Amino acid sequence: MLAPHSASTTHGPLAQSRRFSVMAALCLLLATAIPVISSPPAHADMRKQVRVDTNHKRKVVLKIRKLRRLVKSLKQEQRSLENALDASAGPAPEVESAAMLRMWQRVTVLKERMQDARRTSRRLGRLRREIASSIHDLQVALTHIFRVCPVDEPRSYVDDFGVLMRRDEFGVPTKDRKKWHRHQGIDMFSMSGTPIRAPFPGWARVATNPVGGIAVKVFGSQGFVYNAHLSAYGHTGWVEEGTIIGYVGNTGDALGTMSHDHFEWHPGNGPAVDPYHYLNQACR
Repeated sequence: MLAPHSASTTHGPLAQSRRFSVMAALCLLLATAIPVISSPPAHADMRKQVRVDTNHKRKVVLKIRKLRRLVKSLKQEQRSLENALDASAGPAPEVESAAMLRMWQRVTVLKERMQDARRTSRRLGRLRREIASSIHDLQVALTHIFRVCPVDEPRSYVDDFGVLMRRDEFGVPTKDRKKWHRHQGIDMFSMSGTPIRAPFPGWARVATNPVGGIAVKVFGSQGFVYNAHLSAYGHTGWVEEGTIIGYVGNTGDALGTMSHDHFEWHPGNGPAVDPYHYLNQACR
């Protein structure tokens, strides 16, 4: 009589197969979650658009030059015809020959063609200026400090950098003027839980403190940004532009106020400077 197989012997390979299946499913889930966690950099798309716009602008400029040459040649032909008409008028200008009528007709056609060419040239000129403006904006965005807006939409902010804060260094309201300080950042208001993103590639580090609450700093090649009053952390460590590093909240001394991201920019890792115009470039 054969001895019965143990449960571990019978189901071992099946259990191991299930474990591998679970691990594979988890790996697939993580792989598909990466695009959600970190938005892909837009630099490749912007560079491609700059190339497309530059090529389009070059073609428009060539058309404008061609139209200007056409207008110039039409003017010369018109001048020659008018001189010929003056010369062929003779002693009896009221008598018009068939040749003169054809010349006058040709002059009228030339004038209409010149007007059409000038209208087209003006339209192409406006198009060239629009393309040049688009190229300029893209090049600014490519070389700009903030490549991505720190706070997703919906958002609102004003230039409140430097506003006098009647609080001490711990965020406690006080009447002692010596303890008052200037606002060192810009408050970007949004709904609680709105993603906050790294505006450039760098290292994201936790910077939580009693005043700023849950806070994160991102150190880039030209300085660092400080995001405070978050409701939760996002990714830390090395991050690319657009990576979610936290979520809008009202922690720290902002408790009880509207949810916002207190955003500071410290160029060269030095004192904070007003980031308002830089934000406008990235967030408009």
